[in-house]
Amino acid sequence: MQPYHDVLSLPILAAAAVKAQSCVGFDGEPAGEDEPVFGVSHFDQVAGREVTCTVLGVMPLKATGPILKGARVVSSATSGAKTAGATPANPIGRALNDAADGEQVRVLLSSR
Repeated sequence: MQPYHDVLSLPILAAAAVKAQSCVGFDGEPAGEDEPVFGVSHFDQVAGREVTCTVLGVMPLKATGPILKGARVVSSATSGAKTAGATPANPIGRALNDAADGEQVRVLLSSR
């Protein structure tokens, strides 16, 4: 099974160091918990250089806490994904598989 499916990727200028497969905010920095997410980075990048991010598609993220298949997810404080609360401000998509804390979860990226 392919871990990702890239429908649309766009570059963004990294304002801080970015790790591969992490949520990147619209400010070009790693996204914090339940912050608006521009996309998920394809590779590590240093500040001041462009990093390509999937903005539409399926991308793997590191789970922060348990995530159930089908759950809405938000960015976590570690630029991964976590289960969204009852009223998330910035959902990034839905989990396509169950994942325990620290495991990889495939996320269908959408703002719904």
